[in-house]
Parts: sequence; structure tokens; C-alpha cells
Amino acid sequence: MSSINLTARIGLNATQLRDRITILGEQISTGRKGKTYAAVGVDAPKALNLRSEIGRRETYQTTISQTLSKVGVSQDVLDRIGAIAQKFTANTAKLLGAAKAEEIQIQAAQAEAAMVEVATLLNEQLNGEYLFGGSDSHNPPIPNPQTIATSGMGLLIKTSVASLNGSNVAAVLDDTKSLAQSNGATVTPFSDFLRTTKWAGTTPYAVGDLIVNNGNIYRATTAGISDAAGGPTGQVNGISDGTVTWDWVKEGSIAGATEARVNILGNDNDRVAYGIHANRNATTVSIGETTGSWARDLLRGLASIAGLTPEKAQLGSDYTTFITTIRKGLDSAVDALALERGSLGLTEARLQSMASYHESVSTSLTLQLSNLEEVDMAKTITSFQTTQSQLEASYRALAISQQLSLTRFL
Repeated sequence: MSSINLTARIGLNATQLRDRITILGEQISTGRKGKTYAAVGVDAPKALNLRSEIGRRETYQTTISQTLSKVGVSQDVLDRIGAIAQKFTANTAKLLGAAKAEEIQIQAAQAEAAMVEVATLLNEQLNGEYLFGGSDSHNPPIPNPQTIATSGMGLLIKTSVASLNGSNVAAVLDDTKSLAQSNGATVTPFSDFLRTTKWAGTTPYAVGDLIVNNGNIYRATTAGISDAAGGPTGQVNGISDGTVTWDWVKEGSIAGATEARVNILGNDNDRVAYGIHANRNATTVSIGETTGSWARDLLRGLASIAGLTPEKAQLGSDYTTFITTIRKGLDSAVDALALERGSLGLTEARLQSMASYHESVSTSLTLQLSNLEEVDMAKTITSFQTTQSQLEASYRALAISQQLSLTRFL
């Protein structure tokens, strides 16, 4: 009877050793202690927290990486626009003095082509998102770039330049600046979103102006001055507001003309603004002969040059004043663009620093998690070999025990 009990005990031990070898084999194959957190034992809560934190850091890294791609493309666009501004600033010298008719015509044609290029650049996309459209990233900030020089602001500035007659240079310059600054529906080349403002009391509004109020967007159908308080409400047409009449356009709560720059959360409670609106400066304050926006300054200058004709060079001091003022406006655009690019470069460096920080923390956390979830491969292989030897010995002992039991039975 004792031989039978011995055989049973040896068989049970062999079964346990086989189970142990299976576990060790899986650990060697996967490098992990087990398939579930139960294998980690009392360290399971800590492992869960570590894995969650690693995932959070990886999300930050992914977001930052995508943003860095946008910043990189935006920098390329600003570089090209800056080069255009510098070129035409320098080319104004060719329009002064004894400027030849052919040179004026060449510069006018090049300026008109440059307007289209600038507008197209401001419509740059990455992965289907417009980079200079603010939060309205699925619509172009300049809806009709190909006609920018022949409609709206471009056409009106050229028409104003055509009226230059030798005694009205100040009026023409004021007019071109006013047109470049305008957000009027029939003037500005920029999108409806970028020209939408928040409603304000006792404010003059023109036909076509867009405002946000009480979660809705309205378009002025009659010019006038708004009430002191309240503003339009409801989703109907013909809303009276002081002497202004509004039509409801759609639901919406964002005023693109004043919204904050597009930004990301780069770290806990640390937002980084990186977006640039096509129609206004991001961080730079333009100075000198300026509309307040480097994009508007550049488009004003280009449209003004595009509107020149050879006979304007015969207007003497008024012509010289006109060209000199346009050059100052282009100078302002050049300077503001340089500062804007520098600011965006600092943002890029900040994002790269954040990405490096998250990567470093993730590496440290991953090592900690590895110590909890993964096996010591050398020890595990040694244990596997030892257990395998024990199992082989158990098989031999089992064979001997079975022979003894058979002998006694006989």
C-alpha cells in the first residue's frame, strides 16, 4: 500500500513540475511574468498606475509631434512670404527716379502674380487642415486666392491707385490702407469666419458684417448702429437692433476675428499657442506704416504696385511719396514677418523640449514597469533548466516506484 502512495506522490510532483515548466516556458517566450496582472501579485496596482501614466505621456508626445509638423510647414510658408515681401521692398527702388515704362509694367504684373501666391500660401494645408484658418481648420482662410488681385480689396486698391492725379496722394494712401484693413463682405479677401466679430453695443455695422451673439451668427442686412445692450436673438430673419437689421445665418459661438490662437496642452496645465490667423498677427505688433497686420500690409503693397501704370511716374513728388509710403508698408511687413518667424521658432523649441521631457519620463516609467511585469531572463532560464532536470528525475523515480509496486503485486 505504501508503494502505491509513493507512486501517487511522485506523480503529483511530476504534474506540478510540468505546470511549472509551462509557466516558465511562457515567461521565456514573452519575457513577462504572466498574461494578467495577477502574475504581478501585490504590485498590480502600481503596475496599473505606471501603465496609465506611460499612456498619458505617449498621448502628449503624439500631440506634440503632430503639432511640430504643423509648425514646421507654417515656418516654411512664412519664410516664403517673407522672401516675397523682401523682394518687392527692394524692387520699389526700380519704380523711383527715371523709371522706365517697361519696368513699371513688369513690376505691376509681378506684384499681381505675387498676390495670388501669397493668398495660396496662406491657404496651406497639412493632413487636410488649413494652417492659417484658426479653429476653422476645414475651410480656406482665403476662399478665392486666384482672383484676389481682380476682385474685392485687390481690385478696389488698384482702382484707387488709378485715381492718383498729382494732388490727391494722401487721400489715395488713406484709401488703400482703409481697404486693406476692411472686413467688409465685398472688400476683404478673408473668410467669413475670420471676419466674424462678437456683437458690441452702440457700434456701427455695415451691410454684410457678421457677428456672434447668444450662440448664433448673424449677418447685417441693413447698416446702422446697434442698441446699447442685448443684440440680436433667435433664429429668424429681419431682427431689429437699434438701426441695424440682422438675418440669422447659423448656430455658432466663435468669433474668428478675435478668437485665441490655436493651441495644445503640451503638459499638465501648460498650453502652448502655435496657430497663426491669416488676417492678423499672432504675437508681433506691427509698427511704422502699417494696417496692423503683416499680411494686410503685404497685400496692400502688392495691390498698390499692381495698380501702377507708366504715366503715374510723371506725377512728380506725389508719385515719389506714393512709392516711398508703399515701401514703408512693405518694410513693416518684412520686419513683422521676421519677428513672427522668430516667435514661432521659440514655440517650436519649447514643444521639442516638452517632447524630450515626456520621452525621458516615459523611459523611466517603462523601466519601472518592466521591473514589475517582466522576468529576469537569466534567472528564469536557470529555473527552467533546474525544473526540467527535476521533472526528468521525477519521471525516473516514478518508473522505479511503478516497478516496485508490480514486483510486490506478483
